[in-house]
Amino acid sequence: MDKRFSAVQNDMDRRFGATEKRFEAVREAMKQHFDAADKRFEAMQKDLDRRFEAVQKEMTRHFEAMQGATNQRFDAIDKRFEAM
Repeated sequence: MDKRFSAVQNDMDRRFGATEKRFEAVREAMKQHFDAADKRFEAMQKDLDRRFEAVQKEMTRHFEAMQGATNQRFDAIDKRFEAM
């Protein structure tokens, strides 16, 4: 009985060991996949940040130009009132 138990135990150990190795390989492949996805996401985030900053600078430039033009118009209107 002990020999049969030992044989069954050894067979189970071998099978569990093989399953554990396959599981580890799958886990490592998933880790590599997720690491690559993280790198792509970080690159996309940096690109989006760069684009957003560029748009924000352009909008600020346009706003300041509009503000300057509006100030010039008000100055011209003030001069007309003063002339009257």
